[in-house]
Amino acid sequence: MKRTYELELKVTLDELDEQRAIQIARDHFRATGGAQAPADNSGATTWQEIPPEEALPDVIEAVMELIRGNPLCEQARMEVVSMSCNEPTDTARC
Repeated sequence: MKRTYELELKVTLDELDEQRAIQIARDHFRATGGAQAPADNSGATTWQEIPPEEALPDVIEAVMELIRGNPLCEQARMEVVSMSCNEPTDTARC
């Protein structure tokens, strides 16, 4: 019987780290085959590639892609079934 665990994860990035995370996530998205969408709304069987810049437009989507793409999850046979993210908050630095 499978169980679902709900985790809360907080990630802190500066602006340079955000850009790096976005680029790494886009590279991963591209390297793993990306995604496709119907070419039009007619229900036809033609598909078009979704560019990484469209699929991962911001750091929130990038972080989620990095989590989904973690090879250790696959090795452990863990399935990420859902994710969500709130808008960032500024944190005071010590």
